[in-house]
Amino acid sequence: MKGMTVLKRCRAAEGDMARIRLRIQRRREAMECITPRMDVTGSRSTAEPDKMGAFVAAITELEADLKARELARSAEVAAACVLLDALPEGESSVLHAYYVKRLKMPAIAKRMGYTEGYIRKLKKEGENLMDALPADTVAACLPAWYLRERTEPSNT
Repeated sequence: MKGMTVLKRCRAAEGDMARIRLRIQRRREAMECITPRMDVTGSRSTAEPDKMGAFVAAITELEADLKARELARSAEVAAACVLLDALPEGESSVLHAYYVKRLKMPAIAKRMGYTEGYIRKLKKEGENLMDALPADTVAACLPAWYLRERTEPSNT
């Protein structure tokens, strides 16, 4: 795994988690719309509990996905911080602000007191340095469970 992969996953984590939370919210709202209905004979339809069960199962699975993504993000941020320590201060600061803190380039430039062009240059140089880090150095910063999940073939 490359160092830039870790940084990109850090930046994407919040969006990933927001999408999962939205899916959970949608399913909860859909569950509220399902009400027991009577069939033609006057008894309750047996299809409704099946639908409710399917929604509960989907929500449970999504909540597990959310916890897993939160755990992965924690590992990614910790690894990113260790990897960024290997870079020069300027590049490290810019990459940390952009990928870990998720700031935009103009905000980073303003905070650091440099032009946006200079910040973009530092970012590009930092990304090149991160790409040049050996894969074993990157792997050493990540927990074994994280690496197993990212390298083993998926069962889906």
